[in-house]
Amino acid sequence: FLLYLTASSIVGVATGKDAFPVTFIEYRAVVLSVLYYYYFFKLIKFDSDRAFATYAKFAFWFAVIALPYWAGSCIATHTLQRLRGFATEPAQFCLIILPAYYWYAYKFRTTRKHALEVTVFTLTVALSESSLGYVCTAIGALILLSGNRRHMFAAVTTVGTLLSAAYVMSPYVKPRIDQTLLAVTSDNDLTGSNLSTYTFVSNAIVTQQVLKESPLFGNGLGSHQV
Repeated sequence: FLLYLTASSIVGVATGKDAFPVTFIEYRAVVLSVLYYYYFFKLIKFDSDRAFATYAKFAFWFAVIALPYWAGSCIATHTLQRLRGFATEPAQFCLIILPAYYWYAYKFRTTRKHALEVTVFTLTVALSESSLGYVCTAIGALILLSGNRRHMFAAVTTVGTLLSAAYVMSPYVKPRIDQTLLAVTSDNDLTGSNLSTYTFVSNAIVTQQVLKESPLFGNGLGSHQV
């Protein structure tokens, strides 16, 4: 993997699609992460089940702690804040807990256990008012229920209703969806767009361009900015 990243970076710099200073910064960070996780899993004898179970427990308590932190923030500011716990933003909070949320939801569906965990995760994602969290939760619900044809219609209807309610009622979800659709249908014009829309559309444009120019090796680490 590191050899592939090295080759990709060399190709990017050599063809002028990348800049060495930026490549080096990104490459150094990825190398450290890859080596750390490699030796971490080697240390626990590649017991990925144990690692995930430990993560899931920590994710649950991370969500539990986020609730009083959110309540305190609302009281201190005299406004209804979006829940983010100790993450930097609501979307990051959802990214941290979503895999554990899905896992506990699966266990609840199959064994009728972990109802508390599912309830806490559902509440915290709802309070985050994160469009990313809502969409991922909806996709997760559809996947969970897709194995049973009898539940598919109910699942699609329920998920559609919940997403529609979030679109109508949330002052954070509606503008993100509206501005994203507007940007996509207006030649990717991002003038006045919110940060979520800008991030999504601009990343999509860059990814599309890289796939056109160099589908096998990419343009190298750090070339995204270039």
